[in-house]
This record gives sequence, structure tokens and C-alpha cells, in this order.
Amino acid sequence: MRSVTLHVFASVKGGVGKSTLAVQCARLCAAAGRPTVLFDFYFTGTSLADGLPLRAPAVEGGEGV
Repeated sequence: MRSVTLHVFASVKGGVGKSTLAVQCARLCAAAGRPTVLFDFYFTGTSLADGLPLRAPAVEGGEGV
């Protein structure tokens, strides 16, 4: 049986560092070699991109692209 560990950061107040804490926790887990998935359920806007080196993937050109 596979074990899953969840780290959940929640607060009703904005600007308390939830996204920063989540990004740092995800980085630590990934650096330790653990498979890591980071979800952000902030529906009106995310700030995870501020802490992660995100970029669009390369796309092969073709019809309709």
C-alpha cells in the first residue's frame, strides 16, 4: 500500500504567507527526493508563480498552432 502525506496551509486572512510556505515546503520535499505535487485552491488568483520558475513548454509548430 502506498502512503500519501498531505501538508495543508490554510487561513481566512490573506497576506499571511500561505503560498510562500507551500512553495518552500514543496521545494524541500522535492529536494529530499519525494514525489511532489503542489495544488493552489486560491480561485481569484495565485501567487505560486511568484515563488516558482514557471515557463511555458516548447510547442511544435503545425496546423492550427
